[in-house]
Amino acid sequence: LRKKREWKQQYANVCNKRTKAKNRIRDRQYALRTMQEMTDFEFERMFRVTRSGFSKLLQIIKPDMDRSELRAIASSGSAITDVAALGATLRYLAGGSYLDIAAFFGLDSVNFFNKNYVVWRVFDAINTRLPLGFSLDPEYLEQTAKEFSTYSHGRMKGCVMAIDGWVCKTRQPRKAEVGLCVSSYRNRKHCWGIICLAGCDARCRFNLFASKWSGGTHDYLAWETCAFKKILEEQLPEPYYVIGDEAFVNTDNFLIPWSGRSLGLWKDSYNYHLSAMRQCIERAFGILTKRWGIFWRPLECQHKRWSQVCMVAAKLHNFCIDEKIDMPLGKYREDVFPGDVHEVIMNNENRDGLTQEERNLMRSSGERNTRQAITNKMQLNGWQRPLHARVNSKA
Repeated sequence: LRKKREWKQQYANVCNKRTKAKNRIRDRQYALRTMQEMTDFEFERMFRVTRSGFSKLLQIIKPDMDRSELRAIASSGSAITDVAALGATLRYLAGGSYLDIAAFFGLDSVNFFNKNYVVWRVFDAINTRLPLGFSLDPEYLEQTAKEFSTYSHGRMKGCVMAIDGWVCKTRQPRKAEVGLCVSSYRNRKHCWGIICLAGCDARCRFNLFASKWSGGTHDYLAWETCAFKKILEEQLPEPYYVIGDEAFVNTDNFLIPWSGRSLGLWKDSYNYHLSAMRQCIERAFGILTKRWGIFWRPLECQHKRWSQVCMVAAKLHNFCIDEKIDMPLGKYREDVFPGDVHEVIMNNENRDGLTQEERNLMRSSGERNTRQAITNKMQLNGWQRPLHARVNSKA
């Protein structure tokens, strides 16, 4: 028996020698040299941030960067630098193919979507280090309300956030990932996805972003289960409020448009000025999806990473606004490949399974005085919808 075990061991050693591939020595300095030789325009096109923004972002996340690269040194001859790790992550968010990213930065393409891969460790660092939240500081609320009021020509004061839902397209989830809830990820826009409920200020900077709902969830249900809703109702002081579209329910601190037609001159004027402020959140979604090409096609990473990808992209969106990194229209049109579609799929149709009578009952029960008071003020001051915009009037 001992000799038999020895023969088996010898045979296994011979098979391993035949099948085991040699370690591949990768030139990881090539990418760093190429990045240094790029012009500023090429660098921003490739990584969606400026050189100074790249350096500042690297310094912010460096304390949380995982430097356990002994395995990389043993297998490939050199460590993966922080610059290469961040560059690969930004290229992935920008829409680059994981095969091209791995080849350019000298990484392993086989394990790209593994949970311990270098790109996902950078995602964790960015998610930890970059803040995203809403401040209840009186000075911040006053300044934000002032910026929003400029869109309504000073006729609506007190708005501090515009809220809406966005559908992030994904691949079809597997039963092993979501159980029997696969069909709940099918959105009414005829795509698979998750719902991102977001709110922004007048500069299109996100101060609320959550993406924990399946693609078939209605905006109203997402808002009802959002933790920020309770904070808004209990802590937002008067006279401040947030705004949304008709998918939500009107309350004293959450204003939505008047629904229906033949509204009258002043309700129609209220809807126009509210819409002028609410366009900030739609522009924010447009800038987000235009900058990060990963949203030009369905997400293909692991299901548990979908929400994190959206959150990290939103935080980097805020970082770019703070660093004044512009986003001109059509700047990245040459990066679109066959099959890529740049579109912002909003989740704002009133198809939540409720009848019109039920929705009216819900709105009337939650509605108080703020919306009617603003409408009355417009009538008192004679603030009508501008002449150039009356072609879309519902008065």
